[in-house]
Formats: sequence, C-alpha cells, structure tokens
Amino acid sequence: MGNQENKTDKEQLELSALYKRAYNDAELVINQFPDIINQLERPKGEQSDYTKGFEDRINEHRKVQELMKDNPYQRMNQRYGISKENPEKPKDIGKDDRN
Repeated sequence: MGNQENKTDKEQLELSALYKRAYNDAELVINQFPDIINQLERPKGEQSDYTKGFEDRINEHRKVQELMKDNPYQRMNQRYGISKENPEKPKDIGKDDRN
C-alpha cells in the first residue's frame, strides 16, 4: 500500500512539473510572440496539466491587458513611447508634434 501511495505522490509531482513548464512556456510566448496569443487554440479533448498551465498564464495575461486598457498612465506610455527598456526618455517626435 505504501508503494502505491509513493507512486501517486510522484505522479502528482510530475503533473505539477508539467503545469509549471507550460506556465513558463506561455510566458515565453507572451514576451516574445504576443501577436499569436489570440490565434492559439486548444486541441479538442485536451485536458492535461500542461494545457491547464499554459491556458492559466494566457488568461492572466489577458486580464492584465484588460485592466491596463483603463489605466491612463498606460495610455500615456503608449502615446509618448515610454517603455520598460527606456523609462526616462520618450520616443522622438517631429517638430510639428511639439506645439
């Protein structure tokens, strides 16, 4: 009986590892290929921990994006080109735009 319990615990750890891997893979997609997020589809009948981890991270990203739509600071950042890479300097604007 103890051996069977150990197997179940080991299976749970493996499933958890799959979930974490998928969550991290989704993070990579969000950061490197954000344009393809809306094109992704789940294979029919797929219910693995990997799929759950991937979908959970994508859903979190979508919620954050929705919240940011209503954030005036975020709109200002997009308008004036303030980015994570260069938060101090806005993007260059033409002479006509400075008035």
